[in-house]
Amino acid sequence: MARRGAATVTTTTTTTTRARRGARATKRRGTTRARANAEAGGDAKNAREQDVRAAIEAIERDGGRLTGKVEVVNRGGVVLRVTKGRFRAFLPKSQMRSSRLRGDFRGGAEEADETKMLEAQIGKLIDVKLVDHSSKRIVVSERALLQERASEKLPVGDVKEVVVTSLSDFGAFVEVCDGQGEASGLEGLVHISEISWNRISHPRDAVKVGQREFVKVLEVNDETGRINFSIKQTQADPLMETLETIMPVTMPEPSIDEDDLSEIPLPGLPDICSSLLKEDGIEAVIPGRQAMEQRVVSQDLELWLTNVFVEDGYNLLARAGRQVQEIHVVTRLDRDAIKRAIKRATSVAKSQ
Repeated sequence: MARRGAATVTTTTTTTTRARRGARATKRRGTTRARANAEAGGDAKNAREQDVRAAIEAIERDGGRLTGKVEVVNRGGVVLRVTKGRFRAFLPKSQMRSSRLRGDFRGGAEEADETKMLEAQIGKLIDVKLVDHSSKRIVVSERALLQERASEKLPVGDVKEVVVTSLSDFGAFVEVCDGQGEASGLEGLVHISEISWNRISHPRDAVKVGQREFVKVLEVNDETGRINFSIKQTQADPLMETLETIMPVTMPEPSIDEDDLSEIPLPGLPDICSSLLKEDGIEAVIPGRQAMEQRVVSQDLELWLTNVFVEDGYNLLARAGRQVQEIHVVTRLDRDAIKRAIKRATSVAKSQ
């Protein structure tokens, strides 16, 4: 009986040992397979990364242009699946053309819901330009592509139709329309000082989002992508036209007595005229026509030297509140000299 029990124990021990050895062998084989799979996966990942790098290098050699299909939308923009290169790229909202986010503003439409506009881009193909890339992220820009060679598309001095896309404290952002009135993607800024001839505290005082305007191209910088426009330079300066549109064009009497200066209604103007008469080279200062503007531009007295050609001197326009007064200065001084004389006369009048 003892021998039979000992044999049983020995057999059980041997079986357990074999099982443990088999388990260790299986584990080793599993570890080996896992390592092999990991290495294979790593090799595949490296191969994909190399393919992406090669595709990006080819795109850069081609000027950085590429086309992608919108796959995913998030708060920051959209994710594109690039058709050439089989990789994904991120297009931030700030680098998308405004009409994609706010519609084409046909008929003065109000600003659309940005989230809905983004979702509407899913499935669309977008031409973009590569602007940044790393092993973790590839960033593209639609605006950068559209702004390329903008100076060729927007010669300085040309007048273009635009639509207002957004407003800020310092100006209005606009998008240029093509010949059919569609948004072209070329965007620029109308600085607040170039929106209206009248003084405004904020762009919304003169324009609104979706409004169509004509602008003059002031500056196009292909290196920085900066484009500046002017709305007011497409319109006649009301300061120059006020008297011509309200009154018939007639020249004032050739001379006045200095005592009559006290009858000029604009506050501070008599003192300026008196000081001008004391300047060397000025023969006469003659108040001319008066008019009333529709709007108050400034309560302070402003004096402007017009560009109107006058044989025996220059015409000035004095303006305060709604009142406008024409002043004719008889002199042989050149334009720079008369400017200096006006500056001195104005300074003397203010100090009195």
